[in-house]
Amino acid sequence: MTLLLQIILSETEVMLQSKIQALKKYISSFLNEKISCSSLSSALGKQIPVVLKDKYECTATALLGVDVVLCFPKETDSLTPAKLQNHMQLFASKLGMPCIVVMDDIPSYNIQRIIVQRINFIITDKQMFAPSLLLDLRKMPKPNKDIKEDIPPLAQCLILYNIEIEILCHTINEIMDIFNASYSTTNRAVRWLQSKNLTISSKGKEKKLQFAKQGRDLWEASIIYLTTPIEKVVYTNTIPSKALSTVISVGSEVEPVEVNCYAVCKDDLKDITISETGRFKIEVWKYNPVPLAGLKKHVDKLSRYLSIRDKEDMNDDIEDLLINLEQ
Repeated sequence: MTLLLQIILSETEVMLQSKIQALKKYISSFLNEKISCSSLSSALGKQIPVVLKDKYECTATALLGVDVVLCFPKETDSLTPAKLQNHMQLFASKLGMPCIVVMDDIPSYNIQRIIVQRINFIITDKQMFAPSLLLDLRKMPKPNKDIKEDIPPLAQCLILYNIEIEILCHTINEIMDIFNASYSTTNRAVRWLQSKNLTISSKGKEKKLQFAKQGRDLWEASIIYLTTPIEKVVYTNTIPSKALSTVISVGSEVEPVEVNCYAVCKDDLKDITISETGRFKIEVWKYNPVPLAGLKKHVDKLSRYLSIRDKEDMNDDIEDLLINLEQ
């Protein structure tokens, strides 16, 4: 045996062992079953046609108490579902036991064709389909996969609304109406709040959003997640019709430029003619400031505090607001 051939065989064995270890881990996690793999007996090895020996590495194991042969393709680029079906049928007829093809991946457009043809297969870490063993297992999507760590704008708006306007006990449809939000946006915000244990599960057929804490307690529980509502700042010479003043305290010292500062939501940005030399500063907010303002002509104090929380002149106003909420 030449040195080159020895090296090739050694590399092939290492790759096979790596695939076997990954397969063992996958089966253990899905079926809670430990398997051991061994080389085929010489008697079984002789039954395999040469054409298949050139295309697969095979190992014997027992799965759910059934003796099976695991077939690892040496290459998959030319392995069509029709060829795979033919090979697995030939394996099973020659070896007299279920045979399972094991691959790292299968193009999604071929998976359904392979399932229809009732071929036993395992895609490591993704899916196991073995009708001979009555198995159909696949990796389930992670719950709340679309839930990010950063707070969704509507979730922040709901927290502040619950503190400043009214205690919420509303269905998703009702929240959609109040905040003019889509179902997906509202549902994502509600699930984010649930993931942070800020809400409680409601009883009854129609689920409602209810916060676990109120007033100051809710503020203190959620402050670590709350962020500035400002997405960007633009300037204009005309005040948008739905704009709210960001000046909310006559007693606070306000810079001249802030006197002419207004807040709008992103949807109202289309009504603004932007000018770099504009007299009015427009804060474009991530959520609509109007529901939080109530009947006032200015933005709510908590949102304003979050937009300038590094300034100390708002702290007394916020403290007074939170004390009033407790009374």
